[in-house]
Amino acid sequence: MRLVIARDGQQVIGFSYGYLLPADTGWWANVDQELPADFVRTASVPKSTVRAAPARRTS
Repeated sequence: MRLVIARDGQQVIGFSYGYLLPADTGWWANVDQELPADFVRTASVPKSTVRAAPARRTS
C-alpha cells in the first residue's frame, strides 16, 4: 500500500492511498507497446480526500 499526504505548510489538506498494480495484471493486457522495465505501474486508488477551503467572508 502507498500513502500520499498533501500539505499546505504544516497543515494536512488532503491524502490518497492505493495499491501498485503488478506488471502481469489484466489492466495492462491491451497496451499495444512494450513498456520499459523501469516504468512505474499504475496504482489502484480506492480513497482520496481533500479538505474543503474555508468559507470567505465578504464585507
